[in-house]
Amino acid sequence: MLRHSEKSVTSIAFETGFNSLSSFERIFRKKFGVSPIKYRKMVSFKIR
Repeated sequence: MLRHSEKSVTSIAFETGFNSLSSFERIFRKKFGVSPIKYRKMVSFKIR
C-alpha cells in the first residue's frame, strides 16, 4: 500500500489492523529498518 497508494500512512496503519500510528511505525521500522514515510520515498512512484 505504501508503494502503490497515495493514502496517508495513518490511513494505511488503521486499514491494516493497527490500533495506532505509533505501533505501526515501530513495527514497520523494526522489520524494514526505516520509517514508513522514508520507505515510501525510497520505493514509490508518483501516481498521476
